[in-house]
Amino acid sequence: MSITFDDGVLDSTTAPADTTDIATLRPRVAMSVSGCPENVQLLAIRLAARDFCRDTEIWQETLSTTSTADEDEYDLTALHDYDAVIQRVRAVRLDDSETDSDEADWRADEVGALTFEEAPDEDGLTIEADVVFVPRVSCEDFPTWLLDKWSEAVTAKALASLKAMPQKPWSDPASVDALEREYAYRCGQAKASLATERQSGDLMIQPPTFV
Repeated sequence: MSITFDDGVLDSTTAPADTTDIATLRPRVAMSVSGCPENVQLLAIRLAARDFCRDTEIWQETLSTTSTADEDEYDLTALHDYDAVIQRVRAVRLDDSETDSDEADWRADEVGALTFEEAPDEDGLTIEADVVFVPRVSCEDFPTWLLDKWSEAVTAKALASLKAMPQKPWSDPASVDALEREYAYRCGQAKASLATERQSGDLMIQPPTFV
C-alpha cells in the first residue's frame, strides 16, 4: 500500500491520509446555541458537512489500483477507508495516461463498481479514477484540508439548522437567513475553487492506493 502526497512523492507506508474528527468543529457551534445538547450539535454538524460536500462536490480524490488481465470490473469502494459514498466518478485513466479515458470506454454504478467496456489485456496496468465523495451521516474522520478550508461553511449550515428549530432555548429564527446566505456564499467559493483547480490541472489529495 502506498500514498501519493500533493507533491507527488510516493511514500511506501501504511499511514492513512491526514484526517480530522468532525467533532473539532463543535466548539464553534456551541458558543452560539447555549443549552443545545452536545449530541444535537454533533448531528447538525455532520448533516451540514454531508450537505456541503453534496452541494459543492468539493471532496474529490483520486483512487488508484492495478489491472488484472481480462478483468473488466473493479471495486472502487475497496480503494478507500472513508465512511463516505462515491457520489460519482469524474474521470478514469488507464496505464499512467495523462489523458482521461473516453466515458464511452467505462461506466461506474451507484455501488462503486467501475466497469471497462473492453477489459485491460495486461496485468499491472495503472488504473486511476477521479471520484467525488459524500460523507455518510455517521462519518467522523474527514480530510484535514477540507475542514481546515471549509469549516465556516459547515458551521454556518449547522447553526442555521439549529437556530431554525422551533421553541428551543437556542432558537433564533431571525438569524437563519443570514446564516443561509453565508452558507450559500461559501458554497459559491468552493465551486469557484474547483473550477480554478481543474483549469490549472491541480489535484487536491490522494488517499491510500491498494495494489
